[in-house]
Amino acid sequence: MSHQLRPRRASGSLQVEALEERCLLSSAAYATALYHDLLHRNPAPAEVTGVVIRLDSGESAGHIAQGFTTSPEFQTDEVLADYGKYLGRLPAAAELAGWVAALQAGVPETQVEASFLASTEYFSRHGGDAAPWLNGIYQDVLGRNIDAAGLTSWTAELQTGTPRQAVALAIAASTEGEGVLVRSAYSDLLGRPPDQAGLAGWVNALQGGLPPATLRAMLASSEEYIQQRAGGLDAPSPAPVSDPPPSYSPDPDPIGVPVIPDPVIIDPGATSPGPTDPGTPAPSIPDPGNTDPGTTDPTASDPGSDGGGDPGAGGGDCGC
Repeated sequence: MSHQLRPRRASGSLQVEALEERCLLSSAAYATALYHDLLHRNPAPAEVTGVVIRLDSGESAGHIAQGFTTSPEFQTDEVLADYGKYLGRLPAAAELAGWVAALQAGVPETQVEASFLASTEYFSRHGGDAAPWLNGIYQDVLGRNIDAAGLTSWTAELQTGTPRQAVALAIAASTEGEGVLVRSAYSDLLGRPPDQAGLAGWVNALQGGLPPATLRAMLASSEEYIQQRAGGLDAPSPAPVSDPPPSYSPDPDPIGVPVIPDPVIIDPGATSPGPTDPGTPAPSIPDPGNTDPGTTDPTASDPGSDGGGDPGAGGGDCGC
C-alpha cells in the first residue's frame, strides 16, 4: 500500500507545484508588463520579484500600478517626452530635475503641459505670433489644424489679455483634448479604442480632477489589462471593467504631498530661470532605483480602484 500511496502524494505535490509555478509566472508576467508599458524598459529580475512579493502579500494591482505612475522614473519620462514633442530638444539636467521635482510636489500634469505650450521657446518655434502658435497647439494637442471659429475665438481671448498659459490649458483640458488623451491611453495599454460610454466617463473624470497618470494606472490594473498581459493573477482579482468608470472624487492629498492647483507660469525654455522656475534648485536627478516600483516598500496610495473602468464619449471641439 505504501507504494500505491507514494505516486498519489507525488502527483498531488506536482499539481500544487505546477499551480504555484503558473501563478508565479502570471504575476511575473504582469510585473514585466508594467515595466514595459509604464516605464518603457525591461525590469531587472529583482524588480519583478519585488512586485510578485507585493502581489502575493495581498497588495492590490491598483496600488502597485499607481506606484509606477507616481514614481520619479515615470515622471522623468513624461518630462523628456514634453521637451521632445513641444520644444524639439532634450532638457538640461537642471530643467529635467526641476520639472520632475514640480510633479513630485503635486503640480498637475496638465499645468506642466500648458507651461510648455505657453513658453517663449514654443511660441517662437511657431512663428512668434498668435495664429501660428494656436495652430501649433491644435496640431500637437488635438492632432488637427485649428478651425476658423477657434482661431477667431482664441485670438480674441489673447487680445483681451488672457495669458497664453490660460489659453493653452483651456485647449488641452477641453473635452476634445481629454478625449485624445483617453484614446491614447487605451491604445497604449489595452490595444483598442474606448467605447463611447467609456470615453465620456473618463473624460468627465479627467475634467473632474483625475490625474492623467492615475487614468493609466487604473487601466494598467484593470481586469482586461491583466488578462491580456498575464492571463490573471494569484492575488485578489481586480474590479471588472465597467462602463462608464466609477465617479472620481479626487483625494485632496492623495500621496502625502501638497496639491498646487494653480502654479506660477513657468517658462521651460527660459535660459535664465528666476526664483519660481523649477529649474532653479538644480537638484541631482533622482535615482529611479531608490524609489523603484519594484521594491517591496510601496510609495504611493491606492488610486481608489483596483481596476480601471472601461473609459470614454465623444470629445467634441475644444470649446471654441
